[in-house]
Amino acid sequence: MKEIKIFAPSDGFVKYLAELNDGVFSEGMLGDGFVFEPSSKTLYSPLEKGEVAEIFHTKHAFFFKSEEAPTILMHIGLETVKLNGKPFKVKVNKNEKINLNSEIVEVDLKLLNDLNLVKSTPIVLDSMDSSNWKFVFKKTGKVKKGELIGVFSENSKVEKSNLEAYFGAENKYSIAAVQLNSFVGGKSNYSEVYNCMTRLRFKINDKSKVDENKISENQVVKGIIWNGEELQIVIGQDVYKLKDEISKLDVEINKNDKKQPFLKRSLAMFSGIMVPLIPIFIGTGLIQALIGILTLTNIMPTFTITSEGMEAIKNATGWDIFWLMLFVTGKSAPLFNGIAVAVSASKYFGLRLYVGVGIGLILSSPILFLGGGAFGAGGEWVLFTLGKINVSDPQLQYILDRWLTIMITAGNLKIFVIIPAVYFGKVLDEWIKTWISPLFELTCRSFLVYLIVGMFSLCILMPVWNFSEGIIGIIMYFISKIPFGIGLGVYTGLWQIFVIFGIHGTVGTIAVLQALVSLTSGQGGYAVFVPGQSISVYSQIGAIIGLIIVTKNKELKKQAMGMVPVGFLGITEPIIYGITLPRKRLFIAAIISAFIAGTFAGLVGVTARIGTGVGIFEGIGYFQYTAFDVDGTIAKATGQLSWIANGLWYVASCAIALVTAILISILMYKERISEKKSINIINKKLFNYIKKRNNLNYQEKENILNDLKGNFINLSSQDEIEIKKIEKILISILKAKVKISNIEEKQIKEKNKLSKRGRKAFKNNNIDQAEKIKSQIENSKYIFELEQATEKLNQIEKTLNLDWLNQFITSSNKEIINKIKKLNIFNKNELELLKNNYEEALSSVLIAYNFKKPFTVSEKFNFKK
Repeated sequence: MKEIKIFAPSDGFVKYLAELNDGVFSEGMLGDGFVFEPSSKTLYSPLEKGEVAEIFHTKHAFFFKSEEAPTILMHIGLETVKLNGKPFKVKVNKNEKINLNSEIVEVDLKLLNDLNLVKSTPIVLDSMDSSNWKFVFKKTGKVKKGELIGVFSENSKVEKSNLEAYFGAENKYSIAAVQLNSFVGGKSNYSEVYNCMTRLRFKINDKSKVDENKISENQVVKGIIWNGEELQIVIGQDVYKLKDEISKLDVEINKNDKKQPFLKRSLAMFSGIMVPLIPIFIGTGLIQALIGILTLTNIMPTFTITSEGMEAIKNATGWDIFWLMLFVTGKSAPLFNGIAVAVSASKYFGLRLYVGVGIGLILSSPILFLGGGAFGAGGEWVLFTLGKINVSDPQLQYILDRWLTIMITAGNLKIFVIIPAVYFGKVLDEWIKTWISPLFELTCRSFLVYLIVGMFSLCILMPVWNFSEGIIGIIMYFISKIPFGIGLGVYTGLWQIFVIFGIHGTVGTIAVLQALVSLTSGQGGYAVFVPGQSISVYSQIGAIIGLIIVTKNKELKKQAMGMVPVGFLGITEPIIYGITLPRKRLFIAAIISAFIAGTFAGLVGVTARIGTGVGIFEGIGYFQYTAFDVDGTIAKATGQLSWIANGLWYVASCAIALVTAILISILMYKERISEKKSINIINKKLFNYIKKRNNLNYQEKENILNDLKGNFINLSSQDEIEIKKIEKILISILKAKVKISNIEEKQIKEKNKLSKRGRKAFKNNNIDQAEKIKSQIENSKYIFELEQATEKLNQIEKTLNLDWLNQFITSSNKEIINKIKKLNIFNKNELELLKNNYEEALSSVLIAYNFKKPFTVSEKFNFKK
């Protein structure tokens, strides 16, 4: 039986985890163990022998790796993460070997007391490693430094009575669901939870209850974004699994509206209403793609939703009836998506759902649609005109004429009429409720809402919005006329920046509006800006492919390779938050390539035609005419590309985005900046800062600058050789770790497959079969391979001389700071911050390969102040 002895890291007091009552450690979510209350400021290693596996950047938590394999977490305090490391002075480095005499960290206990923060320090076995490990106390209460507290022991034999626990272990998403539910403030702190393709979205009631740091630290989380009162947690393509687990927690809806600036509230509102409708857009889009293929190959007859096209629809016979039903399946939801928008808006605003459905049906009325009307967008009823502006361009003339014509139209596509109509309905419905008699509420309340909202929306909101659409159409017309396709290039380059801020859904409506204006103005609904959205995706893919080609970091390469397929499915958030944005040069390379490709697409005249999903599926829709110009008559009249030319040029644009991003990222990306160059960068900032100081005269500044330039540290060639040697070893270590990770993934996959069979056998009371399966899991070939790979990693790590590097960093940094100190222009606090700037520069090789965390902005000197 394997055992890990745990010793007191200082003088203090030992108690049970349950006594902590924090809802996380006390519930055993992060593993079994105990709570230590330190009475001394210096904490030593709790292990006889091991190494430092990880140090959190906020310095409040440490992972130790014992020789017996499992990882041990020492978490100092409960709310100390928000202090950004201020009370902690770390005495060790990542991968450093430790024993009972190794100082780990010095804690400012007085500061914790002054801030009313508890110093309770949970010490637990990492829950991911400790399924068969338990902690046995040897002593509780008061202890001395180095005294044996207890033993973690592995139970290698699982009794038959424990088979239920063995095969019923929760998966990582159920664990993450419980944790994230707690970190966002519990069930009562959000009114709604849903997901889009990559993000888990909470509508938060009280932001102050959300622990952003703990959310960010969760292993399934790639980033967080606030959009008004909506918290967006970036997960990746598996977000639906986490959402399903969150739903199982029986979330209680408890709305609490908070005032925010109008723009923020508007963006949050639009996102909250439209994101839940993504399945409609994607599902029906793929059906439209199928229809497009069938009509292009003449397998299926062409149906059009116009006044003339309705004749063919009414007269369909034989097999054409079944093709018509497919056409109805693919076209109905997009054409009348106003109803779905009304439903989603009703849920968002809290309007009685079926009242909202009624408003959606009224505004999306088939009566107003008139079988599609002349242009496939429904009927039009002119109220009056505001005059006429004469221009020579017939396309602009048509847009101006329609802008100055005030009319009522079908509302099935007018989402910006439907959303305010539903909101107005909510306000009106609540107001009527306050005074109407219960005797008349059932009959009169809904009657008044429908009458007032319906007439106001159709007769006032609709004409006002149509006029506003005309203004947008004019703006888009002039942007689209910027020569050489630059208008589309700018839009394409900026698109992924919109994604970062979580406003891409809202900004995307600009492109949608242009297409709607094109449709309602009789130009067929050809979308000028929409191509930029998908083209920019290929720029992000190209950037990480370029990274894969040049990086020596095997962990980073593996991470990037795993995201390439996700990118081709049109999902970029994991790529951006996980790789390109943290490495700014890659993100800039992607923006540049997106601009180039977008400009090319604009130059040749690529337009979006039919929505056929996202990613590679989106390309199908470019090899067609629009749903409102099926035979291309309008396209030919307005100078649009043919369906084949449009599709081929679109593919060429995506290829340009991909290839240029690969090339630019290869040229721009640097694995790491050398120590020498990093120091020179800080020196330049320091020199410029001194030059700008107003409390020094010219001669004083010159003397200081000359003194610094003549005395600053220079790395010797031997130092650079030693650092290069260490870098090669670090690369080898990462390569070995990636191999271990690959084996572990195979082992987990095999274990999950066998565990599924084991659960079934146990459920059917086939105990012998369950025992055999358990034996297969415990004697997997991957366990042997893992031992071999781990041994190889240990051999490589033995050649790593971090002692020399740490000594070099410490001595060099001390030398630099002493020289700066002699200038007598920086106070003690400023010198401490400058010390971190230079330590980060000297630690370039460790930071580049994730063996050391960089300092946060607040921990470094700000040269711009």
